[in-house]
Amino acid sequence: MAFLKQSTAVTVLLGPFVDKTDGVTEETGLASTGTELSKAGGAFAAGPTLGTHDSDGWYPVALTTTHTNTLGALVIKVHDSATHLPVWQEHMVLTANVYDSLVGGTDVLDVSTTQFNGSAVVQSGGRPEVNMTHIAGAAVSTSTAQLGVNAVQAGGTAWGSGAITAASIATGAVDADALAADAVTEIWAGSTAPSAATIADSVWDEDATGHQTTGTFGQAIGDPGADTDTIWSLVNANLDATVSSRATQTSVNTIDDFLDTEIAAIKAVTDALPNAGALTTIQADLDNIQTRLPTALVGGRMDSSVGAMAADTLTASALAADAVTEIWAGSTAPSSATIAGAVWDMDATGHQTQGTFGQVLGDSGADTDTIWGLVNTNLNATVSSRASQTSVDTVDDFLDTEIAAIKAVTDALPNGGALTTIQADLDNIQTRLPAALVGGRIDASVGAMAADTLTASALATDAVTEIWAASTAGSQASVDAVKAVVDAILVDTTEIGVAGAGLTNINLPNQTMDITGDLIGNVTGSVGSVTGDVGGVAANGITATSLDASVGIELADALLKRDMSSVSGEAARSPLNALRFLRNKWSIAAGTLTVTEEDDTTTAWTAALTTSAGADPIIATDPT
Repeated sequence: MAFLKQSTAVTVLLGPFVDKTDGVTEETGLASTGTELSKAGGAFAAGPTLGTHDSDGWYPVALTTTHTNTLGALVIKVHDSATHLPVWQEHMVLTANVYDSLVGGTDVLDVSTTQFNGSAVVQSGGRPEVNMTHIAGAAVSTSTAQLGVNAVQAGGTAWGSGAITAASIATGAVDADALAADAVTEIWAGSTAPSAATIADSVWDEDATGHQTTGTFGQAIGDPGADTDTIWSLVNANLDATVSSRATQTSVNTIDDFLDTEIAAIKAVTDALPNAGALTTIQADLDNIQTRLPTALVGGRMDSSVGAMAADTLTASALAADAVTEIWAGSTAPSSATIAGAVWDMDATGHQTQGTFGQVLGDSGADTDTIWGLVNTNLNATVSSRASQTSVDTVDDFLDTEIAAIKAVTDALPNGGALTTIQADLDNIQTRLPAALVGGRIDASVGAMAADTLTASALATDAVTEIWAASTAGSQASVDAVKAVVDAILVDTTEIGVAGAGLTNINLPNQTMDITGDLIGNVTGSVGSVTGDVGGVAANGITATSLDASVGIELADALLKRDMSSVSGEAARSPLNALRFLRNKWSIAAGTLTVTEEDDTTTAWTAALTTSAGADPIIATDPT
């Protein structure tokens, strides 16, 4: 009997399962067979199923906490008289303390002493109250509850020689109540508590790694060796240059004074430029021209829509090879602009592999109302990323040179007369541009076209149709010939009808052909084979002469070779039951002959036998 721990899942091996016939052969195909359980002598109920066969007819059975929740005997059994001998196994379900003590070795048995020498034990607080009557054979005085003992040694050691040690005092024996106030004072006076300096050294020498809980002072200060989300990491990363290396206020004041002088000079020149009204007119003309010009050149040329084309403008050399192919094939292949548009308009949602568009890094960090929050908010860039004194000096030198150059240019800007000339030129351009763009392009008449300018993508579908209509791809005579053939086919198909409905009488010469579908009517002549179902055969439709001699032989062979176990619904007095007596198992008991079916178990038929003790026994037969 095996021990089991109460309310604990466990897998046990059950077996061996052996064949019910010989009691030896292992049964190895019983996985998933159901078991039955009996708890503490109760009625059997459904249990877990057998697992995968282990070896030699043994199977694992997985017991759950529900299966082992009752203390006492637990019986597991599997019974199937048609397959194997009965198998059962008994277990004892123990409490956790008992199981862990006896089997696991991880606990000890809980023992409560209730009697001493047959008498009940009196106890208090888990300890027995003992009345001592003798010590070393001498009677103890009963007039007092105390023992007059003069102990000079403890465990063989004199009291004055360290008899009371840490090991001799049980854990927790000396508690707060056991200590008097003067004892506490005495203990403290004799202690060696660390000094303030010692405590300070310990605090500042403490390894920061173990004090990084979010929200603590340790986490706010940070771990210099690891943590990157603290004041330490921000200062270490961003306070990477001296403040004195950055630009001084004096240098910034120098640049400010320089700008005051030089920009005042530039302003004097710009004040002399044409007034806002003149520039507004020029700007309006330029804005108008902008609306009538394509937004960008295409292939170095102005992108225009052809509103009209002079005679003989579209020459053979103007047609690219792919345009000719497009015309004859009548294709509508997408232009390169369409393909490019599809590529750039592709939804990026499905193309978000990490590293393609980058990551957004954030601060999971913390309370903004702390030192950490102030550092995180204000020390938000490296000091080295700010302007250095050298870079400010460079800007100062650059402004000295470049603003002087700008001033030289503005001094030479054209006066109002020159702007009048520009306005006249713009007015002239206005008269030579279409009033508006058409489809985003200039509406223009093409007077000439460069070689290969007209490509396949430039041709609209109706243009291809128009060109094809004007071509000489075939003569009218060939078209008429094709039409005559088509007309003849239409006549024939009309006579046949939909799905051959017009065919009511077919007189075919001898030939090989397949017919798919139902054939209603008579067939005169021989038929090679019929692969579909035959709806019916008229009475006497199949005669002896129509059957080949081989058919009878095949029918007889099939009857003789047929497995009798495949036949069902036979009559009691049938040839099948007669043959069973010759081939199957039979037996005689109490004057009754029993013939079985093909499984040699199920009774097929019985017969009452009449016997005679004086009759001659039949020992052989020799048919002639």
